[in-house]
Amino acid sequence: LGPLGRNAAFSQFNGTAGQTIYYDGIGGNFDNVRIALRDPTGRQLHENNADFDSGLITLLKTGAYSIVIRGFGGANAPFAFRVVDAVSATAITAGSTVTGTLANGGDTAMYRFTAAPGDVFLYSGINSDTPQARVDVYDANLNLVLSRNNVRDDGLVTAATGGSYFLFVRGGQAREPLRPPRPVLRT
Repeated sequence: LGPLGRNAAFSQFNGTAGQTIYYDGIGGNFDNVRIALRDPTGRQLHENNADFDSGLITLLKTGAYSIVIRGFGGANAPFAFRVVDAVSATAITAGSTVTGTLANGGDTAMYRFTAAPGDVFLYSGINSDTPQARVDVYDANLNLVLSRNNVRDDGLVTAATGGSYFLFVRGGQAREPLRPPRPVLRT
């Protein structure tokens, strides 16, 4: 963002009222760069280090959303991000085993599955050798219901509401490729 780290970069995307998005900070070096996501009226929806991911965000208005990225301090800092529509998350079935590789330390693998009220599911990081990665599960109301270091086998959740649930495997600061665990969702 320039030699003084104080310049700003701008990006826009079109959103629709009711759409659910996810800001994926692809960096991983957590340098002095901040992100601000604003709705079409200028209201701030998310603000954090550009390398941190957001939770799921439901857009309330249709129109052009802006992303403002600013450096601070003396950083000449790179950044990378993507804004993802939650419906593009890979669909998985409870009880299935999922494997994959995160190409970069800051990458995120996104999955979605359907749960009915009262369903119980277990996240199990089978043979995971990626202690830096995290696993987050959001319910159908976009509440965070599970957040774990993926090498632990203690991700038990009972679905309070029915609908689409989202599972994210998030890389950490590692620079080498990461292999996320195989989520096992059992009902």
